[in-house]
Amino acid sequence: MKSLTFFKWAAGLLLVMNLGLLAFMFFRPGPPHGDRKHPTKERLQKELGFDEKQFQEFHESVEVHKEKMELANEEQSLLL
Repeated sequence: MKSLTFFKWAAGLLLVMNLGLLAFMFFRPGPPHGDRKHPTKERLQKELGFDEKQFQEFHESVEVHKEKMELANEEQSLLL
């Protein structure tokens, strides 16, 4: 009879832990919004010390990367 009581308590504890985990996952605040996702010219110049030429090179490399990724996505969609 003692083992049955133990399993009842263990099942109850696991249920409470699962509900706590679900509550944590669904009710926590989301990721921060703002400048973190898309660095601006001013932020790059301020935090990384980019001058105008470096910023232009960075912007060009971003555009090249976007084009390569779009091409890769198109090729992948053709394969699927």
